[in-house]
Amino acid sequence: MKQFIPACAVVCLVLAQPAIADFSLTNTVDPTGNPNGDPATNAPGAFDVAQAFDALLVDATVVDFEAASNGLFTSATAADLGVGSSDLVGITETAGSNGDELAIVQQAGQNTTIGGINSFQITENGAGEPPTGALFTFSAPQRAFGFYYASFNNAAGLIEVIFGDEVIELVEDTDSSYTGFFGLTVSEDMAFTEIEIRLAPENGSNNDTNMFDDIRFAADVIPSPAAVTLLGLAGLARVRRRR
Repeated sequence: MKQFIPACAVVCLVLAQPAIADFSLTNTVDPTGNPNGDPATNAPGAFDVAQAFDALLVDATVVDFEAASNGLFTSATAADLGVGSSDLVGITETAGSNGDELAIVQQAGQNTTIGGINSFQITENGAGEPPTGALFTFSAPQRAFGFYYASFNNAAGLIEVIFGDEVIELVEDTDSSYTGFFGLTVSEDMAFTEIEIRLAPENGSNNDTNMFDDIRFAADVIPSPAAVTLLGLAGLARVRRRR
């Protein structure tokens, strides 16, 4: 059974329930437009949520992809991505056919790194095809994971974040350019060494592409989450358990 949780203009607190206990998440979709390299100015709603999320993390690592080589890939190590000493092992494509792809691209409009130009791209080229996923693997358990996401086209689709038995579905806004920020923290007993971002078209659409940037993770967090929290300006998130 899926649980539908609307995002709000103010903080909404939803009491923990068995399927989603012991982790908390933030999600916002800022309708003001794409970040164009400066989310603080061009997507202030998403930027503010990102700042609040970062304040919860202890010794976080941020992957901005600026030192990564541009191009398609099916797997990349932390070194390939320009990440120095950290718990990140790498990123691997988990599914995909019919031209589905992971890539590092120079896409200034969707870049959220101030002074940067690179972003991480996931493309799903065909309704009914296996969803394209990017699996992040870590050498030690992590308790936090977050990222900016920005529109690239207006095909309908889902961005899914999957860890353990949990699936969090971010419903894309297809009406306009937008920038979102998603952040997840978990209790110690739910710490993960793998987490996946998956892109899947809906409603018969295809050629769905989303950009991701400034992906951050941390092995420790300040609070001990016991409820689901959504911060947002618009959009919808759905939380369900994998069968």
